[in-house]
Amino acid sequence: MKQANGNNHLIFLILCLTFFSRDFAGAEKAPLLKNAYCGLEPGARASAMGGAFIAVGGDASCFFWNPAGLGLLPQSITVFDFNDTKHIGVEDVEIADLMGTATGLSGKRLSSVAFAEKQGALSWRPLSSISEHNIYEQSLTDGDTIERWTDIEYSINEFGLSMTTLISASEQEIQGMPCILGMSIKYINSRIGVAEKSKRNDIWEEPKVNLDTGNGYSIDIGFLYSKRWFSLGFSAQNVLANLYWHDYSRDRINANLRGGIAFMPFNSFILASDVEKRWDDTPYIYHIGAEKRFRREKKQSIKHWAFSMRLGAYGTDLLDEEKTIYTGGLGYSYSNYIVNTAVSGRYEGKDSNLSFRLTISIPFEQ
Repeated sequence: MKQANGNNHLIFLILCLTFFSRDFAGAEKAPLLKNAYCGLEPGARASAMGGAFIAVGGDASCFFWNPAGLGLLPQSITVFDFNDTKHIGVEDVEIADLMGTATGLSGKRLSSVAFAEKQGALSWRPLSSISEHNIYEQSLTDGDTIERWTDIEYSINEFGLSMTTLISASEQEIQGMPCILGMSIKYINSRIGVAEKSKRNDIWEEPKVNLDTGNGYSIDIGFLYSKRWFSLGFSAQNVLANLYWHDYSRDRINANLRGGIAFMPFNSFILASDVEKRWDDTPYIYHIGAEKRFRREKKQSIKHWAFSMRLGAYGTDLLDEEKTIYTGGLGYSYSNYIVNTAVSGRYEGKDSNLSFRLTISIPFEQ
């Protein structure tokens, strides 16, 4: 009897996995731009350091970079991330551009919110917000000339829950843990609207309109080994990631693997380097970054201030200026309130196309 129940449970599990893993026969792919599920990488501090942040930790944006890095947070904190990032609306674009410029997130807007502490984080991040009108196509089918105009609007949002191995550890145990593991479980929600009007040999056909919603999930895992003067980190993003539409076929979100190392040769200085490989045909991406902090504490008071300077670069070939994005930024903190800024772009003289970031961090408690 027990064996029969066990078999029934196994059959039920297989059926569930089969249902949620299927691609609907004959369903077409949703008309999304390339990297629609990437969004903008959060955190002005990480951006100013060229994205070399996997082994740095201690920042609320680690919910994205490496969830294990949340374990180095000195306090509980709320973070608001803003961007003034230029829009990319083309399919084929240099990978170095994709890191600092999010497809479909243009203009000044809130690009992420997170509530974070050592044990984990809650986060929200918009991945895409697209509105394209009058996309024109012309084709020849069976001797007929077909002209088509398409309007597309879609938005994709990500809601995350991050956890670290410190979730049940005491303060004394935390101090003695050089290794931290982390995981982020994310729910992805999407909405799309497509309207088409076309004419065949100058005769208008009936317009087509489709509204659809999609729901999916994504899982990230991270590892961080931290000692006094150096740290090692690894992050695997989207190790399991799918989005399911009602009318379109399933979207599989590509995984992204990153490894990094950071050195702290002397107090208040960090030198970091990362290597990144996306699970597609894009080449390796290399990141380097540095941070110098100038700090002053007032005696017999919790009030203190710190000023930070950061520089970095990333790209597929850091020796080639055309394949490299340069970054920099400043940070200021006072009594655990933090403001970080970042700027990134190619070096092209007066024609440089720059993107700007601003992150405001507010502590839960003093």
